[in-house]
Amino acid sequence: MIDQRAVRSAEQSVAARKRMLAAQWSSLRSRVREGATRPAALGTVALVGGIIGWRSGAKEKRIEVECKCPEKARQSLLSGGMRALAIATLQAVASVASEEFLRSATEQPRPDDSAADGRSGQ
Repeated sequence: MIDQRAVRSAEQSVAARKRMLAAQWSSLRSRVREGATRPAALGTVALVGGIIGWRSGAKEKRIEVECKCPEKARQSLLSGGMRALAIATLQAVASVASEEFLRSATEQPRPDDSAADGRSGQ
């Protein structure tokens, strides 16, 4: 009843679209990976993560003032745990980013090394 050519054509069209989406996804992942591992990006992530983690982990200053304001509700156990988890995540990201930054900086060839290699080959 159904024309087999139309069904095959639709199946081929769907398969082609899937291949195109897979290629686009792969390209996007590689561009993100390349952009995220640039020394400037890693340094920025390390700096921002370190500052935010450091500021988040700082003790709160307490100032004693007599006030007739209603008491603040205590922080719940869940929100305290989430805050601690967020701080730990930021510190881990900063640590990984700084390690990647240092690794990529040490792996780059120095300009004087390449010049010396060129002279020794002559």
